[in-house]
Order: sequence, then structure tokens, then C-alpha cells
Amino acid sequence: MKYKTSQQKKVKKATHIIRAITRPREEWDFGSCPKKQYRICEIYEHARENQLVLQAVKHLRETGVWNPDPNLPVPEYCYRPLVIKMFQLFPEFPTTPFLKIPNEVREQRVQELKQLHQECACRIIKLN
Repeated sequence: MKYKTSQQKKVKKATHIIRAITRPREEWDFGSCPKKQYRICEIYEHARENQLVLQAVKHLRETGVWNPDPNLPVPEYCYRPLVIKMFQLFPEFPTTPFLKIPNEVREQRVQELKQLHQECACRIIKLN
């Protein structure tokens, strides 16, 4: 197993800090995000940097099929509609940061996702 030296760890941490500083504030500072939207904001912004997700979303938008890459973990069957719906509801993804989307628009979309999430949870409970 290869261990990193303390110097390597410091360089890696500094690199992350520099990347954050050089990016627009709304891409890394979620302090202004309403609590109800925070989790979706985290997922959205993380997904913008994940190449496998970006490829899957591109493929989804081109073909209507989710998960073209076998290396991308597939969510539980019930959450697949939730993932697909998220990327359908946010056509600005991945070019626009979550917090650049008007709050009223985000609020309505997050509400739709929460409603679908509750429907999925109900289906899982009914199966048990």
C-alpha cells in the first residue's frame, strides 16, 4: 500500500482550495441555498464534476436510456425514476451552477422531486 507523505497531503489540500477559489462562488459556497434545496444542490454540483454521470446524462438526453456505462452504479430500481427525473427537470445541467437557477424555479423542481421520492418510498413499503 502506498502512503502519502504529509507534504503530498498538503499539496493535495492546497490544490482543492485553489480550485475552489478560482471557481465562481455559487459553485462551491452553498451557504445561500435554502435548506429544502440543499441535498439536491449537493447532488447536482457533485454530478457536474463526475465524468461518468456527465456521460450518462448526455446519453439519457440523446436516447432516453439511463446508465449507458456499466461502471456507473445503478440506483435501486425505485430511485432510477428519481435520478432520471432530476436530470430531466434541470435542462441547465451541467453548464449552469445550481444556485444560478432562479430560486422559484429550483423550489418548484425540488418539490416535484420530493413528491416522486415519496411515491418511490411508498412503493418500497408496499413490497415489504
